[in-house]
Amino acid sequence: MLKQTPKQIRKDKDFIKLSINPNIALIDSFKQIHHRLPTINEFNVINHRGDVDYIREEKFVDNDIIDEVKGIDWSDNYVLSVWRGEWAEYYISSQHKYIINNYSILDGWIGLLYSVIFGIAPWAIFLFIQAIKNKKLRHQKAVV
Repeated sequence: MLKQTPKQIRKDKDFIKLSINPNIALIDSFKQIHHRLPTINEFNVINHRGDVDYIREEKFVDNDIIDEVKGIDWSDNYVLSVWRGEWAEYYISSQHKYIINNYSILDGWIGLLYSVIFGIAPWAIFLFIQAIKNKKLRHQKAVV
């Protein structure tokens, strides 16, 4: 788990660069030409990938990030939501903010700790209980 952490961090950065940033560039380009944001239909025409949700109203924002978009001016802002297989990654234009996995080395260590606690600890407890039972059995045999 810890060994995979640097790879995951690199994948997260690549995901922003390859899956989110090109869509931001499309929208910025459209806005420079037309002096407004594209409609959802226009975005779907210029974005040929189809794996991005272009959100222009708060009611369509996922509950995961709803607090992040409270009070933004939707006439000149948007949210991008890109599905990543198990979770979504987001970009909020009003804040120029990415809300992504942000996996870190600390997360790798925490994952390793969980593995140890939930993987090895139950075995240690089991062996400890078995040792106590065996000690009681030996004691009972010695008494008889």
